[in-house]
Amino acid sequence: MTESSEAHLNEAQAAILNSFKQTMEQTGLKQKFRDQDFSDAMCLRWLRARKFDVQKAYDMAKAHCDWREETRVEQYSMEMCNSVLDTEACQFMGEDKLGRPTIVITPGKHTPGSLPLDQVEALMVLTLEVAIRNLKNNNEHFVLIFDYEGWGLRNVDKGVDNIILTVGQNNYPERLIEAILVQPPWYFSTVWAVVKLFLDEKTKSKFLFLSKNVNEELQNRYTPENLLEKFGGASKGTTVREYLTTRMKDDKETLGQYIDRVLVEQQQ
Repeated sequence: MTESSEAHLNEAQAAILNSFKQTMEQTGLKQKFRDQDFSDAMCLRWLRARKFDVQKAYDMAKAHCDWREETRVEQYSMEMCNSVLDTEACQFMGEDKLGRPTIVITPGKHTPGSLPLDQVEALMVLTLEVAIRNLKNNNEHFVLIFDYEGWGLRNVDKGVDNIILTVGQNNYPERLIEAILVQPPWYFSTVWAVVKLFLDEKTKSKFLFLSKNVNEELQNRYTPENLLEKFGGASKGTTVREYLTTRMKDDKETLGQYIDRVLVEQQQ
């Protein structure tokens, strides 16, 4: 059972889930998803993101399918992201003690305007999709850590920030369980005042600001081998290129090919 399994629903929520699934089937939207992906857990992510309002959840799922088709998400590959694959502003750290994979973003290592935004979006989607296919032990969530070491207003990139916020919030609902902001400077409040305008209340509640006892707090959440050395752990981290290279067949394999291959391997 996952955290989002039907066993955790009350009678009213179970009825709403059935209504949502029927709506997806009757409108043909179900056909937009792979059979293996059309599960109660998937449907519940859309419903929970829209407070169990069937119509709003359906509209969100449809917008997601439209977005996948319009941007040709399943054609994304590492080859398409060559200009951004080696960014030092993003790396994988390891799983927390609850088994949730963690991505560390260091905005201070990013120079605004230095990365093609279409490639940033492609890399973000490719990374999330691959990470989701590699979740273990029925876990459905991941954690983001924003490390603000060396960050200043000179590093603010509205284009990249918009991609991170909109792509994640609109197309991967209920995947982010927590976003930890490590030692943001006092003037970050100016940026946060703008950013939070684009977040729903539930998403905003997932942000945790850590300014004191950072290493101690993170060491309570991670084992040494899964915590970066800078936070008192033993991990050197994994670059996005390294992470994807160990999972995808080669840099030309498309996301669609990767997903189909993984599903076949899981059935064997």
